[in-house]
Amino acid sequence: MAPIALLQNYDESTTELPFEAFKDSPSSLPFGFPKRVFTEAAWEPDSPIVAPASYIHRLSNEDLVEIHEALVSFECSGAPLNEVSKATFQLPGFESKLADSRNQIQHGRGFVLFRGIDAEKHSLAQLAIIHAGLASYIGDKRGMSGGEGGDKTVLHHITHIPDPPPSSNAPYHGPPNRNKSLPLHTDLGDIITLFTARTPSIGGSFLLASTSTIYNALASLRPSIIHTLASNWTFESPSPTSPSTTRPLLYYHNSRLLLNISLVRIIGTPERPRPAFLPPLSAAQREALKVVEELGREMCVRIDFEEGDLLAFDNRRLVHGRERFVDEVEGGKQERKKKRHLLRLIVRNKIERGGEGTWEDVPVQLREVWKAVYEHESGEEQWPLKEERFSFMTSH
Repeated sequence: MAPIALLQNYDESTTELPFEAFKDSPSSLPFGFPKRVFTEAAWEPDSPIVAPASYIHRLSNEDLVEIHEALVSFECSGAPLNEVSKATFQLPGFESKLADSRNQIQHGRGFVLFRGIDAEKHSLAQLAIIHAGLASYIGDKRGMSGGEGGDKTVLHHITHIPDPPPSSNAPYHGPPNRNKSLPLHTDLGDIITLFTARTPSIGGSFLLASTSTIYNALASLRPSIIHTLASNWTFESPSPTSPSTTRPLLYYHNSRLLLNISLVRIIGTPERPRPAFLPPLSAAQREALKVVEELGREMCVRIDFEEGDLLAFDNRRLVHGRERFVDEVEGGKQERKKKRHLLRLIVRNKIERGGEGTWEDVPVQLREVWKAVYEHESGEEQWPLKEERFSFMTSH
């Protein structure tokens, strides 16, 4: 169903909520929000700009040789992973292509995929070095997504980890470490980079949808939902000093649209539901989440990763999700079991954003969150090289 048809037909037959509850919602947009966002990132899935031939950059033999030489040089230095940077992972020939890709991520369609690295020929530690090295050309500052709660992990493993034995002390087991479908959402931070170390046996398509395209459809036909998204929501906070925080999901700041929709903090998970001490979501809020999800699914690009792929995308301008996947069961005939395993980093191009400690590009309500993600010394970073669960502090 096309986006316009989806919204025109969004009535009591497609929602559990009474449609009458929204008839008196505002028909105009919130103050300062445009009637339409004009940006290269306002694409639909059939747009040429998001055709695979447009967003996939196939690495040349010269690119791969440079990457290999940079890997060997870094390994020989004996430096820890937190010292990976453009200075220690030098790519003199490939650097200009990465700069073009960085511009496409921040000012163009919003995402780029690099393909051609042979993941099977490298250890997980080597893949982490390659990932960090390439990502340092996309963003020169790495983020700790759990910084608000004191979690200093920068490298995260998105892979299915079996449920722990039932226990009152069982660790948090969130959506990134399950094989279920993930609804569309955002993480915390500017740019997300995902490196595919392994692929599943079946499924696991990655979903990307344009926040601007979703906004334009809503602004035209359902401005009441824009009001709801731009109003304050109460989140569960990972901070040990504050159990909750209140802020909007949608912002129009410096003539740029930004959606920050952290579902784990808003609705919780089956194992960790929204705390009872928080106010329940209103009918309008529940409808807004449902419409954004359904509209985004209609307008998303689906990417089937290959091993060795590196995807980088603008977390401010795109929402992402995942389809359910199945890993190969133990005892398969292949020597290397098919098991979906992505490595995630969150980066920021601090030079382009105005320099270290400059946050004017971030809406005021999000600045303390962004500072908690990015304001740290590289020596504090933790780089686990074995599969481990996302903590609640890092799960979004």
